Formats: sequence, C-alpha cells, structure tokens
Amino acid sequence: MRKVKNLLFIFCLTILFSNYTTPFNHDVFTNPDLKKGKVVFKSKLIGGDKHVGNLTIATKDRTNFLVTFKMKKGWTLEKSRVFIGDLSELPLKENGCPDLKSITYRKNHNSGVKEFSYIIPLGKIKKMNCLSILSKAVATKGNKKVNAWSEGEKLSCNNKITYSSLCKLSGKKKVLKSAKSSINNN
Repeated sequence: MRKVKNLLFIFCLTILFSNYTTPFNHDVFTNPDLKKGKVVFKSKLIGGDKHVGNLTIATKDRTNFLVTFKMKKGWTLEKSRVFIGDLSELPLKENGCPDLKSITYRKNHNSGVKEFSYIIPLGKIKKMNCLSILSKAVATKGNKKVNAWSEGEKLSCNNKITYSSLCKLSGKKKVLKSAKSSINNN
C-alpha cells in the first residue's frame, strides 16, 4: 500500500510540474553563442474550440526574443497582445483579469494579417526560474470573430483566459528529486 501511495505521489508531482509548463533553458539570457532562431516556446492559439493559429517564441539574436503569431489557413489576425515576465507584474483590472490595454506589446492589425512578430529585448525580462506568457489574438475567418489564447493554465478571473509558464529545467528536477528523497526517507 505504501509503494502505491508513493507512486501516486510522484505521479501527481510529475503532473503538477509538467502541466502547461515548458522547460526553459536560461542560457537564452547568458550564452553569447546562442543560435539565432532557437525556439524556446510554442503553443496553439485556441478560440472557443477552434485552433486558429500558433504562437512561437524564439531567439532573434543574442539580445532579443522574437514572438510570432502565425494564423492557420483561412484565419486572419485582427489584434495581438503578449506579456512575458513575472505573473505578479501582469497589469490587472479591478476584477482581477488582465488589463490588455496596459500590456506593453499590443497591436491592432486593422486590415488583418496572416503573421505578426514582436521583438522583445531580453534585458527587459527579469531573470527568474519561471517566466509567464499570456498571449491573446483576435482572429477572424469570414464573418466569424474569436478571442484566441495560447494554451495553458486558466486564470481564476475568467475561465477562457489562459497563460503558460516557461520554467528552468533544473528547478523542476530539484523539486522532483527532493520529493523523491523525502518519500524514500519515510
């Protein structure tokens, strides 16, 4: 029975630390030989129940991220918003939902576009074990308009708004290793 409990505990920890969390190599902040175009995050953009496009974060060069919204065939991007940083620094409205008008990286694409990229300087992002990513796309296909979010954890203020985390790999390994050693010591 004890082995089953331990296995269940390890399984739950694995789920907890892997759910919508992308391993993040912090060399992106410190490695002068970092390759251009290295993808550090990729997610589907989901509006309602439709996959309308993708969000990719890659290294543009040694000092910048390139955050790209790319729409699926038939869809166009009307508005884009992206936040990268500490979730506690996300601008909020009184109801606790993100204040999308206060997010630094935002654009209205009046005639609609298939693809759009933001250049985000690495120096503007605090170095931490986990970065949060919140991205929204207003996408259209014919007369249909949807608010699409990158896949991730739901915010408590609205079950449609999601965010993802980029976490340093070694941090996750340490937590799991620590959990395993505490189980083995019991």
